[in-house]
Amino acid sequence: MAQVIALPRSQPGLEIATMSEAEIAESRHIQETLQAEPGHYRKSYRA
Repeated sequence: MAQVIALPRSQPGLEIATMSEAEIAESRHIQETLQAEPGHYRKSYRA
């Protein structure tokens, strides 16, 4: 048996823009930390 939850169809609120130098640096830092430390994602981003 499957459950179905009806969701209204609406446009997703997407924003497309070029990342700033600070945003790129932050993203790279997060990527490097995730690769360097086992369990970092679980410890930092999940409850």
